[in-house]
Amino acid sequence: MDRFGEGICFLGLAFYFRNSWILFFIIAGLVGSMLVSYTRARGEAVNVVCKSGSMQRPERIVYLGVASVLEPVTSIILMQWFPSPLPILVIGAIIIIGIMTNVTAIHRMIFIMNALDTMDKSEKETIPQILTKLSTREGRKELLTKAKYGYDRSKASYDHVILFLINGINASFLKDLFKKGELPNIQRYLLDSGCMMELTGAFPSTTGPALTPFITGCFPGTCNLPGARWFDREVPPSKVLTMNRFRDYIGWGAYIMDHDLSGSVNTIFEYSKSAVNIFGMLNRGCGIIRDPAFFRLHSLYHNKKTFDAKELENAAFEWLEDAIRKKSDFIFYTFPSLNIHNANEEKIDALRRFDETIASTVSILKQRGIFDKTVLFIASDHSKDIAYNQFDLVEFLETKLPTLKYPEMLKDWNNKKAIPLLSGSSAAHLYLKQHDDWSSTYQFERLEKTGLVSSLLDQKAIDLVAGKSEDEGIIVVSQKGRARILETTHGHISYNIVDSDPFGFNNVPSMLSFKDAVELSIGSQYPDCIVQILQQFRSLRSGDIIISASKGYSLAKTDQTTLLDGSLLRENMLVPFISNIAIPGDIRRTVDIFSTILNILGISATHRIDGLQLNRFLNYRGKKESL
Repeated sequence: MDRFGEGICFLGLAFYFRNSWILFFIIAGLVGSMLVSYTRARGEAVNVVCKSGSMQRPERIVYLGVASVLEPVTSIILMQWFPSPLPILVIGAIIIIGIMTNVTAIHRMIFIMNALDTMDKSEKETIPQILTKLSTREGRKELLTKAKYGYDRSKASYDHVILFLINGINASFLKDLFKKGELPNIQRYLLDSGCMMELTGAFPSTTGPALTPFITGCFPGTCNLPGARWFDREVPPSKVLTMNRFRDYIGWGAYIMDHDLSGSVNTIFEYSKSAVNIFGMLNRGCGIIRDPAFFRLHSLYHNKKTFDAKELENAAFEWLEDAIRKKSDFIFYTFPSLNIHNANEEKIDALRRFDETIASTVSILKQRGIFDKTVLFIASDHSKDIAYNQFDLVEFLETKLPTLKYPEMLKDWNNKKAIPLLSGSSAAHLYLKQHDDWSSTYQFERLEKTGLVSSLLDQKAIDLVAGKSEDEGIIVVSQKGRARILETTHGHISYNIVDSDPFGFNNVPSMLSFKDAVELSIGSQYPDCIVQILQQFRSLRSGDIIISASKGYSLAKTDQTTLLDGSLLRENMLVPFISNIAIPGDIRRTVDIFSTILNILGISATHRIDGLQLNRFLNYRGKKESL
């Protein structure tokens, strides 16, 4: 009845002002008045109570009623100047009602749609949500922050994270330097308030693939980057002019790593619009602006390191300082000198300079008043060991079948039967030609019948050999024994030992979770070996056989002193991780660092990650927040 009565009033006004411009506002007021009530009723129908806005029915009655009562008074006053004055008060009331009822109706529509979108927990910001936030100062600030960073910063425990990567450094080496007082600034600004732990890296444990956990939260196999070098058998021989058949990330090939990265994973630089990469090999999402070292990356990873390392350090620190000044939420900083030096004394000198870099970084953070809001991480992607023996894998294979000697005989690849490609100096992917065709892969059981697997294991330099089974899963063989590993659809691992365990484990359950797998092996000679073997064969670019060398053996002959990396041995797989805040003790792998960073910054991963999903963190205000 209320709506019916109100409608008659507006129709009467419309008839009275039928020849006036006021008619437009009367119609607008009539429509708006109906919508104000209608939107509230529709909102309540979907469990959204909406009483906000002006010009509800009591207000409209007051405006029109008071204006009509006082109109004779204003008309008498105006008759002194106008013989037949217009009803000014009524016209004013009609204009106000015509405008404000429609504003209220639109506001209620946006409010209800925003409430429904919020209940749906949509990942993307909807137009109603954006319009609602634009109406408040806090909302506008949130939208500006999200436009700059690409995500909701209100969930962050800390405002900034800086991850320093020190390549090829193992934990015991660092601990000795700490005992000798060689790294006082790291001790003071990180260890005294935080922690140090050993984590398992990714296999192959070498520059390039071992970096993927930090940037994507995924293992190299998941990222389809199985090694520092690989061969893609899916590229047909008919494609002569192609760059996608072979890949070598040591040198200019580092620039193509982003192109090769699987489209199913995202990088930290794609989640954050302000994250900065300094001398990191993976930078998809950065662009050139947020990757200032882009044009100098090749010089850092090229085999011929004849440049001034200190000059690179100075340039890198200038970029770091600039990123801090721009309030970047995440900075990935690779300390350049540790990619160059192999001798211990050179490494110690480089680490001393890195220690000074930490001091300078802390000084800048304190000057800008953000030190307490910044998390500092130091980690290595792999460790190195000394090579006591050399075994030429290519030379050995040449005695068995025509073998490609990479990269010297690259043009002759299709005339060969075997392509061994090293990742580091103690791991290799071996690709084999079957029936004059590279497109099909060898099953492990068939390879065993050729005698190649047993011939490899007869060599002291070869520790482990793995390949795909014809009955699904992966077969791992060593002189110790044999096992079949299968990743189940429920995210668990089936582990079946034949005769004896190839890794020398005792009493391993036949069914493991990913967490169980690292817990039972992290103290062994092969940390996280079961998962690392599995993840490698997720990649279509993996070899028919994956080889891991024995302790102290290099799989290539060289005249230079060789440091070993790449293998599944603890000397290569275990890496140090240092933090200036307390870290949950259940992280075990370098992939967990990625999920830790996301949780600190309040970012929700939209791709499936291999790292742990952490639940709580102590923020810089001293409060525990659920993330």
